[in-house]
Amino acid sequence: MAESLLWRCCFSLLVVACELSATRAIILESIYWNTTNTKFVPGQGLILYPQIGDKMDIVCPRVEGSSMEGVEYYKLYMVPREQLDTCTVTKADTPLLNCVKPDQDVKFTLKFQEFSPNLWGLEFFRGKDYYIISTSNGTMEGLENQEGGVCKTKSMKIVMKVGQNPSDPVPPKDYPTRHPPKHTDTGKDTKSNEVLDKPGASHREGETADSGGGGKSSSVIGSEVALFAGIASASVIVIIIIVMLVVLLLKYRRRHRKHSPQHATRAVPQHTGHTQTGWSRRQQQWFRAQ
Repeated sequence: MAESLLWRCCFSLLVVACELSATRAIILESIYWNTTNTKFVPGQGLILYPQIGDKMDIVCPRVEGSSMEGVEYYKLYMVPREQLDTCTVTKADTPLLNCVKPDQDVKFTLKFQEFSPNLWGLEFFRGKDYYIISTSNGTMEGLENQEGGVCKTKSMKIVMKVGQNPSDPVPPKDYPTRHPPKHTDTGKDTKSNEVLDKPGASHREGETADSGGGGKSSSVIGSEVALFAGIASASVIVIIIIVMLVVLLLKYRRRHRKHSPQHATRAVPQHTGHTQTGWSRRQQQWFRAQ
């Protein structure tokens, strides 16, 4: 009874730990890749702050019915910062998503994970920036464009700051896509979030401008705290499991010792065979005398 109760406790702790780790991941708001999406800010694009474990869908444009009016065709690429600034792709770049079937639901799911079990899966690391652009112009004829396109004319590009926090004090939970709101105060300097206007500034590999030093330090501290919390929780779970296994082992040994004397006492009656054989001999002599 005690062993089954302990095993139930162990299983319950593991389930709780799995639920806690799962609740940290958030399914971000889907990004609809079309020219009518107002989230693509002119001259800046869309800046996101996903965390490790989050998921996000990029959805291709779709038309309803048989009408092909307003159909948009795109090819999306994940590129380095230099190609983001110039809105260019090369022949060696592999498309991340092909939006060439407007009559079907086509999307690409980004899972922000540091390790992918899939050989060709994407891997993301905390403190790094990743970029998605499209140099297509929205038409089938301009699908294979390698320069310009909606990246330049409509600022249709995504900047993903993985594992980082926006400089705005508003908590990220108020914004499903985890991007900071547009500042209404014109007196503040908002150039730290601009992408196109600062081609010389490199934000990749965790580098920021001098004006964004505070945001960098806070994001690094937040990542370290999250890492420490994860290691601490995992260590506590492992220690609890080890302690329970030791307790089960000790109880098993005690129970084994309690049963061993009983086997010895049960073996004693086997030596009383002499009395039984002696009584049978007396019976035989009595019958012979009769």
